[in-house]
Amino acid sequence: MPGDITERRLTEQALRRSEERFRSLTLLSSDWYWEQDEQFRFTSFSRTRQAGPWRAQRDAAIGLCRWEIGGLVPLHGSWDAHRAVLEAHQPFFDFVSVLIEGQAPVRYASCSGEPVFDESGRFTGYRGTARDITARKLAEQRLRDTQAMLHMAAQVGRLGAWAWDVGAPRVYWSQEVCAIHGVKPGVEPTADESFAFFAPEYRAPMRATIRACAREGTPFDVEAQAVTPQGRRIWVRFIGEAEWDAQGRVRRLQGACQDITDSKRAAEDARLMAARLTMTLESLTDAFFTVDRDWRFTYVNAQAERLLRCTRAAAIGRHVWNEHPDLQDAAFSGHCRRAMSEGATAQFEHCHSTSGLWLHVKVYPSEQGLAVAMRDITQQRAAQREVLRLNAELEERVRQRTAQLEAANKELEAFSYSIAHDLRAPLSSIDGFSQMLERGAGTGLSERCRHYLSRIRAGVRQMGELTDGLLSLAHLSRASLRSESVDLAALAHAALAACREQSPQRRVEVEIARSLPVVGDPRLLSLAIGNLVGNAWKFTARTQRARIEIGSSAAQDGSPVMFVRDNGAGFDMAHASRMFEAFQRMHSSAEFE
Repeated sequence: MPGDITERRLTEQALRRSEERFRSLTLLSSDWYWEQDEQFRFTSFSRTRQAGPWRAQRDAAIGLCRWEIGGLVPLHGSWDAHRAVLEAHQPFFDFVSVLIEGQAPVRYASCSGEPVFDESGRFTGYRGTARDITARKLAEQRLRDTQAMLHMAAQVGRLGAWAWDVGAPRVYWSQEVCAIHGVKPGVEPTADESFAFFAPEYRAPMRATIRACAREGTPFDVEAQAVTPQGRRIWVRFIGEAEWDAQGRVRRLQGACQDITDSKRAAEDARLMAARLTMTLESLTDAFFTVDRDWRFTYVNAQAERLLRCTRAAAIGRHVWNEHPDLQDAAFSGHCRRAMSEGATAQFEHCHSTSGLWLHVKVYPSEQGLAVAMRDITQQRAAQREVLRLNAELEERVRQRTAQLEAANKELEAFSYSIAHDLRAPLSSIDGFSQMLERGAGTGLSERCRHYLSRIRAGVRQMGELTDGLLSLAHLSRASLRSESVDLAALAHAALAACREQSPQRRVEVEIARSLPVVGDPRLLSLAIGNLVGNAWKFTARTQRARIEIGSSAAQDGSPVMFVRDNGAGFDMAHASRMFEAFQRMHSSAEFE
């Protein structure tokens, strides 16, 4: 028995020494040391200075299982999986958990542990170490973020990396370089295969550039055209530099590759646009120049060179007012300065003092300064003056001719009135004496003589009608016009009443619109409607069922058109132009009186 006790004590001492050495080693290699009982509750923690950030959680964890600590969650896996390992009494390594406050992780820890058994083999708990890996995790996250941002920047900028160990069979291409050349990610071509991606005219120059860099370490930054497997030509920018070994020899070439097709195309489009713009400005017949906000010439076209009497090379960069004081006219400079300050377009006419030319000037402001276009309008100004002179002469001639015509019209009116008035007396005498002769002769006159007398009296009556017409025409010509509202329907009723009084035996169907409002001279409109209605009454005399209609209709433009319509004799449309000429007849006197 004493021997057994001694052996057991020696065994216990050896176990304690082993635990102390283990604890010493863990204190040197990790942040803290921990122990758990058979229920996986923490029973102790080592007290190391590195464990400061975890001290509050460490002290609060005594008597708790790992999954019972508030805010502590496994980074990978689950607490159930971790508990299964512990219940199986298996060791575990690098079990990472994270301490969360609110919604954000604040500390990371990596734990390793092994089961503990007593001398009889009974499981008594766990012991192990824990390390604060927050700095490492944050560095890893920053590295991942940086790599993600670099990858995104490379995709947006179409920029990739390449490397070649001098003498190695293959060239490394990053994923972006593969995308630029239109091949699958992971392709690593040989040196010869990589040159085959260049357009034929660029292969030899690129070989020479790479050899110079590999032999002498000469860095390069070149632009070349490449051809994708799909046959599409792209522009690429290749940048490369050498990496040296300890013996001073080039051991590696590395650099970047960027797709610059869009920028090259944009630059070419801008160059072509600039060329077209320059060609357009040079072909203008107007003088055109631009100035910056310091009033210095930035562009002068050929017409402006001739107008300003200067060369383009001498004008560019010079101050416009200093070089051309003839443009310092108050009106010219005032318009330009106002356009510059207010940002408003201006246009005006200006007489150039040096050349004597009249110019039409347009000033266009921009963020860069002003664009000024000047057109020579000297001939137009001279033509305008000539037109004004001719208009004045023409107006004077018109006034003279109008006065002459007015005088002639007055003389003609007086002559017509005089003739008509003077003819009435002899015509009345002829008619009276003819009538007296016919009554005095009685039955002593032959039929031929009576016919002659009737012919004389008919001619006198016709001459009287013509005389009355001349008097009416002269009277109308002398009267002034009045414009007022008139109802043609009322005038038509009055004209028809007069016709019925002269021929009460006639039966004529008449239809007159209820109202026919117009604007005009009442006296002239009364004469016009009286003549038209009288003609309709007269020329329906031989129609059995005579009908007269007076109304209005709409023209093509929507304006009203008044009409007097009848079903009488009518007339030949070939002579319609004579209808309203003075003293014209469309039918003979034998047909209608």
